[in-house]
Amino acid sequence: MMNWILLTLCLCISTCAYATIHVNVTFSVPETQTGPLHNLNEPSYNSNRDICTFNRDLFPEIPSFLEFNSIRPCVIHLKKDDRLDYDVSPSKRNFIFPVLIKKFKNDYQNPSFMDESVIWVSLYIQDVNDEYPYFINRPKLFLSTVAENAQPGTVIFTLKAHDRDKDSNIVFNVESSQSNRFHIDSKSGVVTTVGSEKFVYGQYYIYGVSVQDLNAEYIQKSEIHVLKIHVGRLEPQFYSLFYKAKVPESAKPGHKIITIDAISHQKLPLVYEIINMEIDSDHITDETGYFFIDSETGIVKLKKFIDYEVEQIHLFTFTVKVTEYFAENPSQSLSSLVEVEIEIIDVNDYNPTFSLSQYIVTNLSEDTDVGITILKLVAIDLDSGQNANISYSIDHEYFYVSSVDNEALIKIKKYLDYETSQNHMYTFSITAKDHGDPPLSSSTMVRVVVTNVNDENPVFINSNQHVEVSEDAEIGTIVHVVQAYDPDGDIVSYSFKSLAETSHGIFKIDYQSGTIKMIKSFSSNIDEYVLDIVAIDDDSCCKAMGHNLKSSATLTVHVKDINNNVPIFPLCDSYTMKIQEGLSIGSTIGYVLATDSDAGINGKIKYSFVPRLDQEGGYIPFIIEEDTGLIKSDAIFDRETKETYGLTIKAEDGGGLAGLCVLNIKISDRNDNKPFYSLDSYIKQVDSNIVGTNVPIVQIFANDLDAGLNGTVSYYLKYNFPGAEIFMIDKDTGWIYITKKWDKPLNNVTLTAYAQDNGVEMYKSADTHVHILFQYDTGSYPQWEFDYNKPIYMDENVHTDFIVTRLKVSEPHEQISYVIVPGKSIETNGEPRSFHYTIDDKTNEMVIMVYRPLDYESMHSYNLTIKATVKGMETMYNDTRINIKLNDVNDEIPEFVGLLKFGSYRGNVAENSKIGTPVIKVKAIDRDDKPSFKTVSFMSIRYAIKKNLGSDWQHFDIDEYSGEIITRSVFDREEKEQYFIRVIATDGAPSARVNNLQTKSNAPNKGEADVEIIITDKNDNPPYFDNTLYEISVAENSHVGSQIATITANDVDTG
Repeated sequence: MMNWILLTLCLCISTCAYATIHVNVTFSVPETQTGPLHNLNEPSYNSNRDICTFNRDLFPEIPSFLEFNSIRPCVIHLKKDDRLDYDVSPSKRNFIFPVLIKKFKNDYQNPSFMDESVIWVSLYIQDVNDEYPYFINRPKLFLSTVAENAQPGTVIFTLKAHDRDKDSNIVFNVESSQSNRFHIDSKSGVVTTVGSEKFVYGQYYIYGVSVQDLNAEYIQKSEIHVLKIHVGRLEPQFYSLFYKAKVPESAKPGHKIITIDAISHQKLPLVYEIINMEIDSDHITDETGYFFIDSETGIVKLKKFIDYEVEQIHLFTFTVKVTEYFAENPSQSLSSLVEVEIEIIDVNDYNPTFSLSQYIVTNLSEDTDVGITILKLVAIDLDSGQNANISYSIDHEYFYVSSVDNEALIKIKKYLDYETSQNHMYTFSITAKDHGDPPLSSSTMVRVVVTNVNDENPVFINSNQHVEVSEDAEIGTIVHVVQAYDPDGDIVSYSFKSLAETSHGIFKIDYQSGTIKMIKSFSSNIDEYVLDIVAIDDDSCCKAMGHNLKSSATLTVHVKDINNNVPIFPLCDSYTMKIQEGLSIGSTIGYVLATDSDAGINGKIKYSFVPRLDQEGGYIPFIIEEDTGLIKSDAIFDRETKETYGLTIKAEDGGGLAGLCVLNIKISDRNDNKPFYSLDSYIKQVDSNIVGTNVPIVQIFANDLDAGLNGTVSYYLKYNFPGAEIFMIDKDTGWIYITKKWDKPLNNVTLTAYAQDNGVEMYKSADTHVHILFQYDTGSYPQWEFDYNKPIYMDENVHTDFIVTRLKVSEPHEQISYVIVPGKSIETNGEPRSFHYTIDDKTNEMVIMVYRPLDYESMHSYNLTIKATVKGMETMYNDTRINIKLNDVNDEIPEFVGLLKFGSYRGNVAENSKIGTPVIKVKAIDRDDKPSFKTVSFMSIRYAIKKNLGSDWQHFDIDEYSGEIITRSVFDREEKEQYFIRVIATDGAPSARVNNLQTKSNAPNKGEADVEIIITDKNDNPPYFDNTLYEISVAENSHVGSQIATITANDVDTG
């Protein structure tokens, strides 16, 4: 809020006149006031607990001489060493500025912040008579003349003065005098003659005068000035007693240097001239031609260029003569002289210069100590003073410069390196810069030639190296070639640091080439070896006699595991996982575990899901942690939508081999659905002549989408009217009975029934009404010929319009209308409907038929409500319910799971692997419900390799029951690296599918999938060079480490 207030005020100040601002506080102070100026602690503004501040960032126009202090936080103070001054400028007499006030609760025991606000303050500075008057006459030596015969009252001079105070009262005082022949008016300052006596020619009269302000509270009087009055004519008077000026050497001819000004007491024209010139006490004439003076104006100008460095003349002193032009008698002209001094100022117009274009330092040993001075040099600057003072700079890693008395001392910053310097030389630039404004500079090159010292240890190309060697590497295998070089150019030899300890008896190193070979096979229980290797130079570069240097490096040999084991799920067949519907996303479901006998990365397993064809869009509503195999939910499940989810889990090791596990996750039921009736209400006509007890009248039916007890419905009646107790309902079947005979006619009644499930949390349905209409006329309502409540069984693969059953009512009614009452779910023939009907005209039967293909795996049973009504008599009807149960048939084709995105498997096997090596395990599932459809003699789906696709199939076998593919041949990747086969999965019963192109008559269902098998490389081929001899030329001045050639070797192996 406060920021908004300040912003608004800031915008206002920038766009509004002060006159539009509402001022809250106005006060004035005299300009002589110091310390506290005004206290804002008044109830109308703020309380004693408030804090006042200035925000000069937003309001820079707040007077800088004002402040608040911490002792009295809302008292405006004048800063120490500042003063108010009314007389400086009219714009500095009134200030309008904002003050930010932070308000606090006025509670001394517990003050608390309440709000912020801004008030506007107006400060007026009052004028005080504090300024001294002063004379404004020029020249300051007051001279005047008077004629010998001057009449009394003749004005000969006027004193002039000024006082900055607006209410001043200035008067002129005569402080001393030698005569009374002159009168000085105290108010006007006019000096006039007194008396009629003739003045004596050549006589002087001297008066001491001052000016005073009579309105001041204390004496305010100026200094005493001398007024000298001369009788007769007086020489011209210069405004200054001595003139000084400076001119830069860069000034052009005609440059105005100084004005020599004088006055004529006789009010005659003046003529100026230079009469002599003195240079360093040696007099010269104006013929030197450096300066000239305008005879009328007195302006001294430059006649020609002056070069400070060339002329060596820096100070000129000469006399200027001023003469009155007395036209009546030129010989009587009066003149005066004044001294003028002109100094020539040096301009920084010369660059510092070095005497040589480059400086060379030779034979500097690379081990020279840091800080040693290797070169002294000087740059010359023809300028003078600061313009000739020089500083030096170097931008180099190894050198720096010190500037001492304009001399450059080049020193070593850090130890030099013969081996890494280009051409064993350091080249850099040194810059000399003067201190002129602007500074000028120049540079020169320095070359430092370095000599070699055997100070470099051998350098390994890599001091910490790692290599991998296959666990089955043979004796004589080259493990690695270590390489080191000596920057000094020495020859390097190699060895193990401690042969017994670091070679493990398995490795040998060639002392000249650094080649490390195996002389013994690896131990089965060690997966890495650390070798300590030493490189030592021979000091051939510098002949230091025994000054051999050495370096160490480590080589870690990792024994590379052969990835010959596929991850397996040992408990895959025993996994039973479930999750209750409605649980939140991220709920834990269970773990899977795969094992791999390989070591290292080949034994490190990552878990993932493999999309299946029945998963729409590849979406899998589960998450699996790739490192642990923990399965969690990624959706909130509804069992009534889908009860079982099939998952294919892949365990893949670091070498690319993978195993699969297929499991189902069941969604367990939660009592989250209420029972609901198949019809909104029931109407039943009952013959009033019916006799007997426990006579069934009507059956109501409610469904509950939950499972188990949660979906088991019990029926109940509400006995909410007299006589209702003669009715009873079977809580399990929903049949309503009349429990006893009645002795008197009954009226039509409406029963209220409700259904309740049997879950832990019981849900009641909304009430349904059963309307029972008693018939007392001679007619009768339709009666079903049979009890149709017994289940009807049929196969799931029956064709559309297959006749499920026939229904009809008994005599005497022939004009009957039938209908299937649509329910509220698919199970009760709701949309989309599964059954329809027709009427057999010959038999007047209702024929129930299949409307669309059925699927046992989607819906096991149906409950249909059938109503029979007498045509034209809507109140005379009867209904019944039929239950249709489907039989599972072998119509599901085994489906391969775990396929890659492009619809096939990919396995691999290393070349040279023995016959019988596992390649990959395939997996198929069968969605039929009957176990006999999935198995053959109670065994699982059987697998086989299709034998009519080229010859690749001849190199592989497959386990008939596990689906594991193994090798029948030993492979060479360099001959062929890719094989393709097709596998078949067969179920355990004759296929029930129609027009199945995959199977013959009475043959089982079968599915097929392609398998791509990659032969991975094994390091079984030695590298080779294209040539047996290479000849290379090298320049003798090549640097260590310079590339001289590129030699390549080839290997038919990969990786």
